[in-house]
Amino acid sequence: MGDSLLVQVSIRLGDLAVKAALYELETPVTVNAFLGMLPLGLSFFQSRDSGTELLRDEGPSLRVPQEDLSVHRSLEEMAVEVPISRFPKGFKGAMSIIYGSQASPRQCMNVFARVVDGDLGTLEAMGVLVWQRGVQELEFFKEV
Repeated sequence: MGDSLLVQVSIRLGDLAVKAALYELETPVTVNAFLGMLPLGLSFFQSRDSGTELLRDEGPSLRVPQEDLSVHRSLEEMAVEVPISRFPKGFKGAMSIIYGSQASPRQCMNVFARVVDGDLGTLEAMGVLVWQRGVQELEFFKEV
């Protein structure tokens, strides 16, 4: 991705916290829609069937176009799924945060952020905690 990683959000699970930098230039509509929903708490599960990622089948209801679409996402990236055609009213696609291998990609997703360098170990710890405890709520806050 480009050099547009200036705005950051915090992702927290209990005492664990990571920062994610947003791809403002590449996905401006998705980023602005996501920021407009913060602070936000969303329940995620650990998806070991499709790779090592935190996954939510029904993401936040973002009415956004397709931006920076990819089926294959990179380590530490955060993405939301958008429909291939025009989005229906109230569409809620999946949301994922990759922290390891992504074994089986699903539909195209808007890749709109990545966890900042140095926080991957904490993100992995979050994934293990969710794997051990089951569905957990992650909290998202805009960094100031």
